[in-house]
Amino acid sequence: MRTRSWARLRAVLAGAVASWTLMLPPAAEAQSRRAVQRARIFFSKGVRQYDRGQFQPALRSFTRAYQLAPAPAVVYNIAQCHLSLGHDSDAARHFRLYLQELPDAPNRREVERRLREIDARVAAQRRDQRLRAMADVRDEQERLERREVVDDELASSSGAPRSGGVGAATWIVLGAGVATAGIGGLFAWDAAVKQSDLDEPSLDCSRSIQRCLDLVESGDRSATLRTILLGAGGAILTTGIVMLVVDLSSSDDDAPEAVLAPRLGPGLAMIEVRASW
Repeated sequence: MRTRSWARLRAVLAGAVASWTLMLPPAAEAQSRRAVQRARIFFSKGVRQYDRGQFQPALRSFTRAYQLAPAPAVVYNIAQCHLSLGHDSDAARHFRLYLQELPDAPNRREVERRLREIDARVAAQRRDQRLRAMADVRDEQERLERREVVDDELASSSGAPRSGGVGAATWIVLGAGVATAGIGGLFAWDAAVKQSDLDEPSLDCSRSIQRCLDLVESGDRSATLRTILLGAGGAILTTGIVMLVVDLSSSDDDAPEAVLAPRLGPGLAMIEVRASW
């Protein structure tokens, strides 16, 4: 069922088609009869499309009609299409153009009322956009603040040295050094045991060749790991001691810096410590 506004619109469109020649501006009267006839065809097509609710195709038809033979009625219908499609800014622009081309329009009051409604909607939309933008900025600021808090907590929990205190990183390095040296000690003990078994007088390698070979290989492997781990443990412990000294002597105004540089070589593992005060 059509609404009253649809009925009024269709009446306006039908009247515009019937009075096409009368509503043409002076410049349009000079156009060829063929162009005007084609404009009427597109105009009538746009009316049918609009009546079926096909607003986008109707907009194209009315636009084509206006290109062929400009007339205020076509501008009005273009504005109606934009309004139905939700294009408030384009609708307002074409309604104003319609009143400019036809100052004594019979539906001027209705058009002005629609313009006031459109302007109010556009103003509300812009206000909502500003509010959303402000909310987005506020949310971003809060997100950055939360991130800063998390970063501060992580920095605090990572053991950054504080004035007069020992940081957790220092204790971690010292613990790692002790653990590494301890594991190296276990391998040293294992190498000693293997060597002791190999030196046992009751062991006859001429009869137990495989047993002796296993003891030799296992002892050599343990001895190699002993050397590497004890060396690395000693280097890590040295680093931890340096960091301990740095932490205990650090201050907020003049904090020393210590840089750990692992260095590996054949049969050698160490950590180079570079510190500055």
